[in-house]
Amino acid sequence: MKKYELVKCSNPNCNEQFRISVIEFPFVNDYGWIELECNRCGAKTKVEVKNPTEHSRCGFYPNATLINYHEYDEDEPHLDIDNECVSVVEEKKDGVKWNPLVEEPFWKVGQHDEVKFKSDFEKSKKLIEQGISLFFNAYLAGQRDLPEKIIVVQHVSRYKLTWAKTAKKERDYNVDNLYLINHNKYKEWPDGVYNRDTILKYLERCLMRWKLLSKQVVIVTPFIGFQYENLKYKENVLGLWEFLNDRLDMKKTNFVTRSGTKTLLKKSQNDIDIPFDELKKWELMSELQKNVEEKKIKTKGTFHAKFYAGIFENHVEMLSGSYNVHTGRGLEQITMSRYPLEAFKEKYMDKLVPDFSYLDSTDEDVLFVEVNSKEVLYSDTRKLSDVIKIMN
Repeated sequence: MKKYELVKCSNPNCNEQFRISVIEFPFVNDYGWIELECNRCGAKTKVEVKNPTEHSRCGFYPNATLINYHEYDEDEPHLDIDNECVSVVEEKKDGVKWNPLVEEPFWKVGQHDEVKFKSDFEKSKKLIEQGISLFFNAYLAGQRDLPEKIIVVQHVSRYKLTWAKTAKKERDYNVDNLYLINHNKYKEWPDGVYNRDTILKYLERCLMRWKLLSKQVVIVTPFIGFQYENLKYKENVLGLWEFLNDRLDMKKTNFVTRSGTKTLLKKSQNDIDIPFDELKKWELMSELQKNVEEKKIKTKGTFHAKFYAGIFENHVEMLSGSYNVHTGRGLEQITMSRYPLEAFKEKYMDKLVPDFSYLDSTDEDVLFVEVNSKEVLYSDTRKLSDVIKIMN
């Protein structure tokens, strides 16, 4: 976990806020203040901190300059410094982990299921790591730029598995949290009645596949979590919004829900003593929450349609049925379908979102690693469109 403070610039007409890491030691800490000069407006702001000398040596302030600091003597009176600030604890996120579904697996081909595919991955894990490391070493030598996606095609006997992840930082360039997003011989999509917890896992598999491969995603759900007076049925509404936030790229997502669902999000946020308005004020909202606040998520008063879709170059994959985004053992019906682009727009989007349009195609570079059971076959950047052809 990382602890830091956000401090508003002392100039009331400036909206800059400074992120100040908490530097503290297990037993003895000194106390004092640092003074920052805002890079935007030039105003000076004093901030009380622990261990100001260490801040002067290793503090990092991207939008301010440290111009002074002071460490109090033992009996020295402390200055009365009044700042508008908030303390933040940032938990390290390890990414979305893929774990095989033992019962009712999403990926299943003949007698091979997700447990088998996990075993396949473990057998080639070191080769996949080697392929990623080969490319990363070329990056460290200044020969490559780092793309934001890693896609691995693993040849296993008579089929191919595709594992992938987003890689926003250097530390993401490893095999951790690679997610199964494709089987080249997969033909049987889920279709039938399942419990809500199982469908949430199916939805995760679809969202991760679409986040990494599709050009656009559509989420249409009247409800995200239910709240009943009986606490036995009270859901973790914030947890479900966080679930969606971690599995969506909001830059390519069209989201439709009821206005009451957005209201429930704000109420749930306020109920845990961190009001929604405070998150907005300090710019601590998730990408999904920002889209709620900026009204980029469309709302309709009453509708009951529930479907989730990934839009590709020439077709649309859709998970649909009776399922809202919620949890529990209650049973719901879902089916997976595939549509041509125009049919999906005409049948599903035109009545619900009349101004809906498809995003323009973009063909990004990804790190593509290809392995078999014995060696790394390829490790370099490729266009995503080329990788999709190879993995299928």
